[in-house]
Amino acid sequence: MDEPSKGLHPKDYRFLIQAICGLKRLKNTVIVVEHKKELIQMADYLIEIGPGAGKYGGQLVSAGMVEQHVTYDIKDYEYPVRSSVIEDKEKILLKGVRTNNLKNIDVSIPLNKLVCVIGVSGSGKSSLVSKTLYPAIAKVLGKGTGDDGEYDCILGLEGISDIYYVNQKAIGKNSRSTPGTYTGVFELIRDFYAGSLCTL
Repeated sequence: MDEPSKGLHPKDYRFLIQAICGLKRLKNTVIVVEHKKELIQMADYLIEIGPGAGKYGGQLVSAGMVEQHVTYDIKDYEYPVRSSVIEDKEKILLKGVRTNNLKNIDVSIPLNKLVCVIGVSGSGKSSLVSKTLYPAIAKVLGKGTGDDGEYDCILGLEGISDIYYVNQKAIGKNSRSTPGTYTGVFELIRDFYAGSLCTL
């Protein structure tokens, strides 16, 4: 997912976070390019690209498990406890990534986790996820996008059966036709606010 919280009102994070945690609970690996603190704090694993933007970015600044459990004030939802150990066989390894401004980096991504890719704008986050990782996995699964990034090899895809890429681009000619409108998430939001108004 490429910045799925972009344009959302802070009160609507609840629905997004619930959907993402639901995907992870079903043993999916969710990789999110994100800037919002609320979603970053939910991650099991963080990958930071940077340290700057453009020619000053493109390096792997840090990567690792999020050990501290954070308490949230979003009501009526139980957040999962994070795992502290990743088995070697439960990860994707992307080696020698050189797409756009990425500087020949190796990245390890745990499976069955919520992984947030963070860093300043222009640091290389989307180059890593959207332009390299997603096309590489899609190609192996026979769903090639024709937009291959530059990298040496990708390992650890044996247990992956499918992949989906979600961004905020319009679907079709209507600028309001986003993934949110097609999945019905706005109906849930409208129902929530309608119920809140009725209780006032």
